[in-house]
Amino acid sequence: MIDKFSKREKKGYTLIEMLVAVGILIVICAIAIPAVAGLRRSLEITKYDDVARQIYLVSQNKLTTMKTVGTLNTFCENIVKDEDYSERKLGFIGKEPQDFDGETDDWKKLYYFTDTDTVFIDYIIGNDSILNASLETGGHYLVELNPETGDVYGVFYGEEMFTYDDIMALASRGKSDRKEKMIGYYGGISELSQGIGLPDKFEPAVKVVNKEDLYLDIECSGMRKLIKNPENILLSVTITDERFRPDDTSNHSFTIELKGGRDFWISNDKAKVQVLLDSVRGGMESFQNITRGKLTPGDNITATVTITYAREGLTVTGSAVAPVTNSLFASKDVDENLAVSSVRHLNNLRSSNYSATGKDGLIITQTGAIDYDYSKWPAGSMISSYDIKRIHRIQIPLLPLQTHHYLIE
Repeated sequence: MIDKFSKREKKGYTLIEMLVAVGILIVICAIAIPAVAGLRRSLEITKYDDVARQIYLVSQNKLTTMKTVGTLNTFCENIVKDEDYSERKLGFIGKEPQDFDGETDDWKKLYYFTDTDTVFIDYIIGNDSILNASLETGGHYLVELNPETGDVYGVFYGEEMFTYDDIMALASRGKSDRKEKMIGYYGGISELSQGIGLPDKFEPAVKVVNKEDLYLDIECSGMRKLIKNPENILLSVTITDERFRPDDTSNHSFTIELKGGRDFWISNDKAKVQVLLDSVRGGMESFQNITRGKLTPGDNITATVTITYAREGLTVTGSAVAPVTNSLFASKDVDENLAVSSVRHLNNLRSSNYSATGKDGLIITQTGAIDYDYSKWPAGSMISSYDIKRIHRIQIPLLPLQTHHYLIE
């Protein structure tokens, strides 16, 4: 009996067992294949949404710049006078965006433009690498915007050709309805309601650059939602010197205020700005003149950066304190001894820039190599390049000493 049973075991699976296994595999495939295909389409749509977002941000930045420099009116006039674009006005064709809030009829002022429209290409695209890259990959986009206010409403992107009728035929602008036609989207009300709004507070980051220029390199994330109205952002930089007292904020304190849309812009998710405090060029760009004589040249200084957004009862703010630095030199210790490491620091040793009265035994130490060939200065030594003709090394009195001074022309 045992031998017969063993021989039967060696024969393998029965037909019924094989059919059951195949049936299980068929069921698994029936479940998995559509799920994988759906996941793949979702990933593709997400990629298209990201391209649409890039086009949206670049277009909005360009329009905001045009509004500031006064060329937006020309753009608007070219659209209005061209009869071909009159049929692109949503008020004319009577098509309200599916995700418009419905509280106003501002949608009637929107126009739509495609990647083949000359006026949009000439004014908005230009040589922008991001927008041109989307064309090089064979992609197509459509932009809704208000030429009067310079506001972009929405951007669509897809690798297959599509029309505005295709957009308006969608049940909604949600991802699930766009997936069938594989069209990416960014903007409108949905862009502001995906849970990615303003943070509870801003957290600016401040870096001090103390080289041929002394400046603050300021950056703040979480600003994407404000790209349409940067004018409601105020960035203030308050600088105090060693003699500042909290109970007397009117003395030894100086504040610089910068307004969004005028003094700085939002790019992608960030606001970036550089604030000059002293320069190797001297003159009106010296520490004394920039701070209008309210701070003591040569003191160690502290800068507090505050960024505030205020509009329609909503206020978001945040601040950061920059590392302590010296206003004229690389550093100054508790004994008033100085360290220098750049041409600017050497220039600031002039008695007209820094008073050494009563500082007997002052020690000045060069802490690093100083290159007098300005063309070899590392990137970031100055905020931007200037036309420095040459640097003269001349002999003049500095402080109570007789040493070298470097004149910038």
